[in-house]
Amino acid sequence: MDLDNEPTADPAAWDILIAFANGTINSLPEAEKRLTEHLEKAITHHTGPPVPPSTRQSRCPSLPELERAEAELMQAVDSLSEWKCI
Repeated sequence: MDLDNEPTADPAAWDILIAFANGTINSLPEAEKRLTEHLEKAITHHTGPPVPPSTRQSRCPSLPELERAEAELMQAVDSLSEWKCI
């Protein structure tokens, strides 16, 4: 596998996601901040300057959408924990 061209093979990004999933990072906004900072550095390395915040924000979901997604994710995590799948 060519790790330079495989977007799902970024160990540092996965570390952030796993830290959020296991509760080390306590909030979705903090996880999003860390992931955005990391990915901006990675993307800048490969493609040039980062996307301006105004452009990035126009593509991002609203806070209520993120809160709903976080609640759904946490409900799924709770269900998987009850079933002893994680």
